[in-house]
Amino acid sequence: MLPLGYFRWLIEADTGRRINLTLYDFTLMTSSSTGSRDVIRGVSGSSSTSFCRRLAVVRDVSTGRETNICSSSQRVRHAYVSDGSRVEITMATTVNTAINSAFDANAAHFLIRYEGGELVQLFHESVN
Repeated sequence: MLPLGYFRWLIEADTGRRINLTLYDFTLMTSSSTGSRDVIRGVSGSSSTSFCRRLAVVRDVSTGRETNICSSSQRVRHAYVSDGSRVEITMATTVNTAINSAFDANAAHFLIRYEGGELVQLFHESVN
């Protein structure tokens, strides 16, 4: 899980429904951004050392499985499909970063679209 001070969202769909997440990534991955605390090495499934500029961590509430959502060269891409009807998303953006990101060329700019049937409830909390 990410350190305290990050935004956490709980998305809940109807029982039996799965939640589909799509990433809209407007972040520019530059060499200077690899020094960010949200860049992690050795992304699972990679045969070589690679970097992941972590934008968010998704936790499937039904299984407890956590998955990193990383920035990439693709502007729009499928990010995750849940096993159950609830997911918790912790954004890798602090309150200060969110406020100052308009002035920071290396800041992450992204949107996560969620779909999960007719009823989706969204709960937000700022973790301190």
